[in-house]
Amino acid sequence: SLFKSDSCMTAFSLRVEPLLRAAIEANFKRYCDEVQQAIDAEMQRYNEHLKTQSEALFAAQQAKLQAQIHLLELREKELKSQTAQLQTQKEELDVENQRMMGTRSPSDVLHINVAGQQRCQTLRSTLCAVDGSLLALQFNGRWDNNLARDAEGLIFIDYPERIFMPLLEWLRQRVHETSKKEALVPTVSDSWHAFVSMARHYGVLEAMYPVSMKVYSPIQSSQVRLQLENGHVNTYGIWATVGLYSKPGCEEYSIVVGAMENPQVGWASAKATFHERDGTGDDAESWAIDGQRHGYWHDGCMTPADVQWEAGATVRCVLDRIACAMRWFVDNREVYACNVPDVDEAVL
Repeated sequence: SLFKSDSCMTAFSLRVEPLLRAAIEANFKRYCDEVQQAIDAEMQRYNEHLKTQSEALFAAQQAKLQAQIHLLELREKELKSQTAQLQTQKEELDVENQRMMGTRSPSDVLHINVAGQQRCQTLRSTLCAVDGSLLALQFNGRWDNNLARDAEGLIFIDYPERIFMPLLEWLRQRVHETSKKEALVPTVSDSWHAFVSMARHYGVLEAMYPVSMKVYSPIQSSQVRLQLENGHVNTYGIWATVGLYSKPGCEEYSIVVGAMENPQVGWASAKATFHERDGTGDDAESWAIDGQRHGYWHDGCMTPADVQWEAGATVRCVLDRIACAMRWFVDNREVYACNVPDVDEAVL
């Protein structure tokens, strides 16, 4: 009986197993084909969706670009129109200037009466040697009919001969100055303040006495870098007093404060002295505000004041010569003011 069962099992394995294996393989292949078809269909739908989105995005970007191009074309037409208008206005102004100038030219010889003390003659170009100055504006020829004149028709200058003639001599030198031969600064020792006031009135003071930048009291001066062309100062973390200097003094300046420790910003007279750790406001001849310690400094003492600033703030210092006062502004807001006995001596 056992022999017969084994024989049946062997016969079953030989006949049925291959059939089962073939059926399973056929079903598996059919299942794999169906899965692959489903994947292919899904990929096709995704590719079509992506293509649709890409085409829509491209169309939107193209429309946006076309709109920007249109705006630029309109702006270009507007600028061309404005340029044409400006050119027309310039031509009209040139015609008007020529009409008002008449036959006047830089080579005209002007006859001048200096305060009734001296008569002189000079070229128009000499009095116009400092471009943009009030002196050049007065004598460019356009306003000749409005100039003050004496009974003989000479142009009348209401400044004493002792201060106007040195200015006139400097202007003559300036016309002919070169890089090798500069105009000599006038020496007016007995009427210095009057001379400076006149030069400031005529708008030639800065041309005559350019403002310079210098280091006053660094411990290691070689490390301080001054960039005169843009007014930038870098002390590389060391203590230093850096200032502007001009012989007749400065009236106004502004700084943009950076990352500084205990900055003291203000004014000093020509008599001020700075030692290694002294700054503006640390002696009797200097005055300063401090936006970090919130105070006003003078003669080494700080008075608490409503003064503060952050890095990047603009601090403007103004010297009011008429009121004999110094004023400080932070981002165009006045934060402090004080009176001084003699602002003519204040330089920075």
